[in-house]
Amino acid sequence: NSHTHSRKEYLVPTSFKRSIGSCDAMSNNPIGLSGMQQHDSTEFIIWFLDKLHEDFNKVKVKPYIEEPDLYGTHLPVAAAAARYRAKMRDDSYVIDSCYGQWEVTTICGRCKTKKVKYEEHNTLMLHMDPPAGKKVKKVRCLLFRKPSEEHKRYLKPSEIYVEVPASEKLTSVIKEIGAKLSIHPSHFVMTHLKSGVIADTLGYGNDVDVSAVGEAIIGVHEIKPSPPRSVVAEEPDLARTMCYVMQVTEVDMRRPCGFPNAFTISRADTFRSVKLQIWRIYRRQFGKKGDFASHHPFSGMNETAIAAYAIKNMTVALVDSEVDMKRCDLSDAVEVPSDDDGAFEDAREEEDRGTNAHFFVVWSEDFLEIMDSTTRYAANATDPPESDTASMSDLLRNFTVPEKIDECYCSKCKDHTASLRTHRIRKLPNILIASFKRMESNGRSARKKDMHVDFPLDGLDLSSISLPYKPEEAGSMAGGPVSPLYDLFGVVHHYGRMGYGHYTSCCRSWTGGEPGAQGEMDEEWWSFDDGAVEKVKDADEIVNKHAYMLFYRRKVFT
Repeated sequence: NSHTHSRKEYLVPTSFKRSIGSCDAMSNNPIGLSGMQQHDSTEFIIWFLDKLHEDFNKVKVKPYIEEPDLYGTHLPVAAAAARYRAKMRDDSYVIDSCYGQWEVTTICGRCKTKKVKYEEHNTLMLHMDPPAGKKVKKVRCLLFRKPSEEHKRYLKPSEIYVEVPASEKLTSVIKEIGAKLSIHPSHFVMTHLKSGVIADTLGYGNDVDVSAVGEAIIGVHEIKPSPPRSVVAEEPDLARTMCYVMQVTEVDMRRPCGFPNAFTISRADTFRSVKLQIWRIYRRQFGKKGDFASHHPFSGMNETAIAAYAIKNMTVALVDSEVDMKRCDLSDAVEVPSDDDGAFEDAREEEDRGTNAHFFVVWSEDFLEIMDSTTRYAANATDPPESDTASMSDLLRNFTVPEKIDECYCSKCKDHTASLRTHRIRKLPNILIASFKRMESNGRSARKKDMHVDFPLDGLDLSSISLPYKPEEAGSMAGGPVSPLYDLFGVVHHYGRMGYGHYTSCCRSWTGGEPGAQGEMDEEWWSFDDGAVEKVKDADEIVNKHAYMLFYRRKVFT
């Protein structure tokens, strides 16, 4: 069935689907394509190319060919000979266009014998994990800058993502942020933020592996740190106390609002100065000075008067422990007075002095009326975490990383031994099909990896995974990796989880060229989603975390 859309013609492949189903039903090993159940697109493409090749195979009677064991043979010559033997059984336009030659090297872990074999493949399967030693974790952080005239714009937290090696500790996050801002890491503390509360305080005394963070949100708070221990040992009054503060409202004191934060106080700070610091931390979430003017009782007040009113009228409560803060429990809280000029630390129990202090600020209706609505319950937002990211070069590097094989037969040892196996491409295909191995199972459960892979639309270079080709060594039969550059012309996207979901595709316009010729690709892309066919407006529609299969065309056919 033919349809047109914005001067482009497209086909509804109903008859094609019926033909595929009939072909599968008549085969010796049907995979259920005649019905309406879902199938993996990679498995289908491999099946389809194999069936298409068999229909066009020039070899009608396939001879038996025994593959020799290759140990010390000159490999380019051996590759050419293997290609020649393969063509004796399988010879079609499909093989010439879509199949490449993989060189598989196996090294016996016992006798170290190296055995080489050659295989014909039509799909490049790419593991989604970055190579060992290259694994990175993208940590979702909320950055809180301390109040100052210079950094007023930072007083609302900014959401950032920090990439650090997955093998390192979480403190590497503040080292990375400190390096970017030219601030020493000692000026930051970290918290684990969950459902609007501080679920845990993190740092050098409670450091965790980056890989264990999962999708947690990490609060990174800029503070004024204590001097070095050697200085504090001589002058104890210079030590600063770590303080954590959360927000609630008089309307619902069990539900946190806004964002938690952190700051430090000195031994000389009074109750009043503690409340002033808290007000400065949260001042910006109430908008500009003009936002106060239209609300009673702030009408006509300048900033100094507003601060004085806030210190006198906002409720700040001190709770016993981090546990009370985590539970949002103010039942045993002690209110911090605003008219007491005594030192805060002096008023604490002797055993509590110098230890972390945990505060709640309780906003009254006066403040709620002018609180930024985007801030009020921002801590309870459920924004989906951003997926991990990898580059195409990372995944290509995976292809050549040695793979451990528990049991592999060694003809020299006459036994199954632990071995190492590596893959390289000896002959690159003209049409390259790459598939991301997003679906994984550990025997107990299965899941889909929603990793964003940054792949190029033009100029994909496969020289890192292909072997150098020397015509004088290999002869004309090997057809080695000349011009390992490819341009993308199609992408299959999968939306959903493992076991169910929805496939869409994006295809590039491919114009001109006679049958059998390369033709020319232009910059126009189209999106196909069942019956909806639309022109692609943004590259993000093509390159995103849902990409499952890529179809590349070689710049120069061989």
